[in-house]
Amino acid sequence: MLIFVIDNDTGSASKHITLTDMNRKLITYLDVVEGYVNSVTNAILEDQGTYPVAMQDDEGPFTRFIRIPSPQRAGTETQKRDYARMKAREIVEDMKTWNPHLDYDTILQNL
Repeated sequence: MLIFVIDNDTGSASKHITLTDMNRKLITYLDVVEGYVNSVTNAILEDQGTYPVAMQDDEGPFTRFIRIPSPQRAGTETQKRDYARMKAREIVEDMKTWNPHLDYDTILQNL
C-alpha cells in the first residue's frame, strides 16, 4: 500500500511512502523498548537494586546505574510480576528522555 502526497495546486502525486516501511521502523523501535522493559522487570523481580545502562559521552563509554524498586513481597506471583512490569514501564518511559538507545530518531537512523 502506498501513501501519496498530493500537491494541492497541481493535483499530482509528488512522492510516496510505503506503509510497510513505516511499520517496520515502528516495530523495530517498539521491540527495543520492550526489550528494556523485560530486562528492567527481571532486575526488579531479582531484587538487584540498580539497573546498569551503557552510555557514551565525549570522554568515552561509561555505565549509568538506575535505582530500581524492590519487588513486591505480598500477593500472588501474577501480582508480583505485574507490579514489576508496571514499575519497569515507568522507568523505561523516564529513560526515553535521556537514553540515546531509546531515542526513536536514533534507532531509525541505524536501520
